[in-house]
Amino acid sequence: MQPDFAKSIFSVPISAPDEHRIICEYANRGYNIKQMLKACLTLHRSELESDIIRENSHVMVLGGLFSGMLCGTHTLSSVLLAKIHGTYEREVQDLILEYGLSSDFYRYWMCRRLLC
Repeated sequence: MQPDFAKSIFSVPISAPDEHRIICEYANRGYNIKQMLKACLTLHRSELESDIIRENSHVMVLGGLFSGMLCGTHTLSSVLLAKIHGTYEREVQDLILEYGLSSDFYRYWMCRRLLC
């Protein structure tokens, strides 16, 4: 049973943008506000990443273990913003330094980083 909208918990002024009224309507229907926010942020991140890919053929990693590395945007499949900021593999960067140098990819970028 849906709540009576006359007794709604969430409300916005009549002059509020449509999206504000829609969010209040869904919240009053019992949709989880945190889940709606998470979905909105995911869609926003996806739009930002699409814009970056559309406007650039390559992006440079700005920080982290692979700082300075250029990546073709056609090879970036997920979490582009984390890869650009250099935080994508933050949890395992110490392990990569300690054990991952047997991989040509990691060895190349570590040598390049240490020599530059």
